[in-house]
Amino acid sequence: MTDYALQTSIAPYCRFAAVTPNDSTDLPSVSEAIMVGAAGNVVVNDAQGNTTTLTGLQPGVVYPFRVTRIKATLTTATGIVQLFKGV
Repeated sequence: MTDYALQTSIAPYCRFAAVTPNDSTDLPSVSEAIMVGAAGNVVVNDAQGNTTTLTGLQPGVVYPFRVTRIKATLTTATGIVQLFKGV
């Protein structure tokens, strides 16, 4: 029997969505990961509504963060994309 957690952790991302940071609106779907096009900080909300600043994110790196909102205020990274494994 295949371990589901292992299977999903190595599955490729197959759906992507550009993100426009917004202080008051949640993302249409909870991200499975995010990636930035230009380095910087990203201010996010998690599923419990906690706000965290992810500092020094680098372009092209897949960060496996499940976030519900990416805030505009104090977010300095640009070209933010959500990544999803499900179709």
